Amino acid sequence: RSSQHSWCQHDACLNDPLVQQVARRVANVTQTPETNAEHAQLVYYHACARVGDPNCAFYGRHSDYLDGDLERLQGVRIYTLLGYLNHVPRGGATAFPNLPSGPVNIQPQRGKAV
Repeated sequence: RSSQHSWCQHDACLNDPLVQQVARRVANVTQTPETNAEHAQLVYYHACARVGDPNCAFYGRHSDYLDGDLERLQGVRIYTLLGYLNHVPRGGATAFPNLPSGPVNIQPQRGKAV
């Protein structure tokens, strides 16, 4: 996959009523104050044109913890909430390969979050 992304960090985005509603909902679900949250990152993933395409990288397994975040106002990231804005009929699953109960793949569905 390849992707494009942007951060919701400008007044037009931050003051949007729908964005504020989503921020309140995320704070409620995660039981953390809105002031502890990072700005929302919006990512659009493009499908690979073909397997092996050099312009198409596959997402590598990683942790969202960064040592440098200890010095940031909100501190280290303790939660990541993924919200799906589109239904993807094929591919595009979010994989959690190291869960104690075994691996889980979440297929994107518009309006769902994990």
